[in-house]
Amino acid sequence: MQKYRDAEIKSFEFNDLKSNHVVTQQGEFQSFSFKTLTGELVNSTKASDESIRSERDFASKNNFKIDDIVKDYRGLSRQEQSDLEKKIQAEVKRRLEASFQEAYKEGLEKGRLEGEARAYQEVEAKMNEQVDAFTNV
Repeated sequence: MQKYRDAEIKSFEFNDLKSNHVVTQQGEFQSFSFKTLTGELVNSTKASDESIRSERDFASKNNFKIDDIVKDYRGLSRQEQSDLEKKIQAEVKRRLEASFQEAYKEGLEKGRLEGEARAYQEVEAKMNEQVDAFTNV
């Protein structure tokens, strides 16, 4: 503790970033790009959907958590969102088809019942006319 009490505190000022660097003696910033061992520039290519899907499957099976920034950069979160939307669309389509089929069957049944009732009324009206004609004879 004594050495902290005896320490001398001095103010510190940062140097201008545009000035010459002590080690490199360069006055301007230069762009940097990664290179392979052969000296060629590294081209950033997008990963295929299959490889991204296999990474997601591997991570979920092994309880491996991939950082959110990496997920965004690699496209895992985009693919995950896309897969979720596809599942939702498939479920909506399936339910809509089931609802359509149910409504179609219900409509057919309702039409059949109405047709039977109308036919029964027509036959009953004709029978009443014939009964009246028969009683008049």
